[in-house]
Order: sequence, then C-alpha cells, then structure tokens
Amino acid sequence: MIPPQFGTTAIQTDPSDSTKSNLIYQPMRSASGKEDKLTYQAENIPQKEIIISITPIATTLSSKVYFSAFETISLLFALAVILESALAVLFNWRPFVETFNPRAIRHLISIVSAYIIVSIFKLDLITTLINASTNSTYAADVPGLIITALVIAGGSAGVNNLLVALGYREVKTPATTAPQPAKGKAWLAVSVARSSEGAVGPVKIFVCGPDKIDQGPDGLPRVRPETPLAGMIDGPSLSGLRGFFMRDRGRYPNYGGCEVAIDTPLAVVLEGSKAGDVTVTKQWGPHSFAVGAVVDLKLVI
Repeated sequence: MIPPQFGTTAIQTDPSDSTKSNLIYQPMRSASGKEDKLTYQAENIPQKEIIISITPIATTLSSKVYFSAFETISLLFALAVILESALAVLFNWRPFVETFNPRAIRHLISIVSAYIIVSIFKLDLITTLINASTNSTYAADVPGLIITALVIAGGSAGVNNLLVALGYREVKTPATTAPQPAKGKAWLAVSVARSSEGAVGPVKIFVCGPDKIDQGPDGLPRVRPETPLAGMIDGPSLSGLRGFFMRDRGRYPNYGGCEVAIDTPLAVVLEGSKAGDVTVTKQWGPHSFAVGAVVDLKLVI
C-alpha cells in the first residue's frame, strides 16, 4: 500500500466478521478542499487506486450526544458525592485533624483516591464524551483518566460547575474564595523559632496593648499577671513541605490566623524559660492593623 499524502490509513478487523478487514482513511485537518490518492492491494485482488475528495461537513450535535453528556456528568456527580462521603470519615477523624493541615492535604488525598478508582475501572469519561460527540472510538488513556480523577476529586461543587457551564443548572453558589478576615478585622499569626541558647519547652503568647507591658529589672518586657493568655506553643515551627502539609505546632494558630481589632495598637509578647528557670521574653510592636490586614510573624526566642 502506498500511503496517502494528506491523511493517514489504518487497517482494522471488521467487528461483525473477523475474516474481513476495513481500510480506514483519516484526513488531516489542514487538507480541507484537497484531493488525495490512495493505492492499495488486497490478497488475490489486483492493485487499486482511488481518488479521495476531502470536503468539510458541517456537523450538529444530536440529542444523543446531549443525553450522553448528561449521563456522563450524572455519573461524575454520583462518584464525587460517594468519594466525598467516604473521605469525610478520614477528614473528620481527630488524629487526622490534629496532625495535618486540612487545607493542604485534603486535595492531595482526594486526587490520589479518585485516580485509583478511575484507573481500576478505566473510567475515562472525557474520552467517552469525545467519542459520543465525534462518533470516534478512542481508547481510554492516561490524560483522560487524570482529568476525570480531577473532576471527581473536585467534589460535588466541581461537578456543579460543569452542569452550570453546559447550561443544565443555574449559578446558585458563590465562587470559592480564599478565607479572609471578618469585616472590620485583621488577621495575626505568630511562628516561633528557637535560638540555640533560647527558650525550651512551652512558650506563652500574649496579644495585648502596650499598657499591659512593663519593663523588668533585666530590661526585658514583662506582661502583667492579669493579661489574658492568647495561646501556647509547645514545638518548633515547621518549614518546607512539612510545614505546608502538616499542622504546625510551632505556630499560633496552627494554620490561618486569629482575628484582632483594627486601629488599636497591639503588641505580641513571647514568654518562655531556659535552663535554670530563667525567664526569656520577646516583644513585637505595638502596632496598629489596617482593615483586612494579614500579618504573619516569625519571632526568635
């Protein structure tokens, strides 16, 4: 067989008769309006040459395609809801919540779980949609499995976005946005790094006005006894991937921020102890916070 100039050929076994084969010609997209020549020879048949005119045909999606799309998205929705319900047991488990940063690790676990499911059952729903709309017979492949897994991992909200995009459902949910401080508030977070000769053990954190801070005889700041304790840190601050995925016990709060008032001078005081029961402190501020400010401190004590 002499290969054509503007397309590709393939020989496939006839699904209705295994003793027969079909010669499939697929033109290139850029070959519209051209003529191609195909020369072939079958067993016990003289060589033949045919001329192929390549003409674009306007296509419209049939109701069968829309039904197939709706059927596929319904399956995606069902799988997403089932996966959400199954993983909720893990995500709400106290050891999981106390160990990991949920906002970082949940998506990773959901994606891996979804990909395992679609790989086992070969659920390449993206290729299924393409085959239904183009009358093609593409086989399931890795990119399609990955996209299907990502949609399922996105949960029911992710599938809802597909339904909205296709016009099956109206927009009824607000867009997902990153958490922000409440109106008229600011966010403050404190990470603690320990020096070689600094505090050991728990470190107390105070967030207070300058009127609650006195100067000790050693020149270091001292918080008055009646000052409320904001939090306590019992471990070192994490860094790198560990700090991204794990709950940071060296940070207050472990992730996100605590709300503080605006336009009011506030100071952060760390108080700990080192060898010999010697009290060590570290002060930041006082400073006022702007509306919506997100302040993430890293203090060494």
